[in-house]
Amino acid sequence: MLDKVAAVEELPWLGKAKALSTHPKSWAAAASFMWPGIILAAVGVFLCILLLMTPSVSGRYFASAGCLLAGAGILIGQMVWYRPRLAAVSVFPEGVAWSDGEGWRGVPWDKLKWLYRTEIKVNSMWKTRELRLEWGEDESVVIAATVKDWPRLASFVQERQTAARWPRAAEAFDAGKWVKCGPISISRAGVRTAKTDLHWDDIKKLHMFKGAFWLEAAEGAGCSFGFGEIANFNIFYQLLQIGLKEGD
Repeated sequence: MLDKVAAVEELPWLGKAKALSTHPKSWAAAASFMWPGIILAAVGVFLCILLLMTPSVSGRYFASAGCLLAGAGILIGQMVWYRPRLAAVSVFPEGVAWSDGEGWRGVPWDKLKWLYRTEIKVNSMWKTRELRLEWGEDESVVIAATVKDWPRLASFVQERQTAARWPRAAEAFDAGKWVKCGPISISRAGVRTAKTDLHWDDIKKLHMFKGAFWLEAAEGAGCSFGFGEIANFNIFYQLLQIGLKEGD
């Protein structure tokens, strides 16, 4: 378990270099997840006003109060669910650090074992947008898009973690070993999941969709995953390109 320190400068692995970027919590960013609640709250207010302006409706005061309370309840629920859980995130040359408002924790790039980047939209609205970082024995932190300029932060962390992990992943791949990337593993032999074992010659084509990919097999269904399901997706994708090229 990572020890919490009072100030970011006290992290034991941190050198004297200044932060490359710092991202404080942002309610404006969090609000991008709350549009369903905001819309329903607005509908509740509209119905409340409409009922109050319609004298012929029996019990309009109770009904209008019910509409107002229902809309407010939905909005408050979304504010609680999507509230910023981290006070700030800072990226350093040596690693990434985050604060919960009561102290700082962080992990250096060479210790950051798994990175999952998940971005899911439903009806053009964000449902999930987060980075999940894992290290040690089942230790993790989720950095949701409730901090300022999250896309830049996510790309920065992903690039730095990829640069730190790529040499050992490439070495293992070149040695014929299986490189595990969450639910899928990849090697000179092909790709492997819990249900599928595909050699490079078995793969007919790679299909890329918005947020997902499908490896079409010459025979059978192949396999498909969302980008957010794959650990260290950038590394997996680079190894996949090498394997597909050599398998042609």
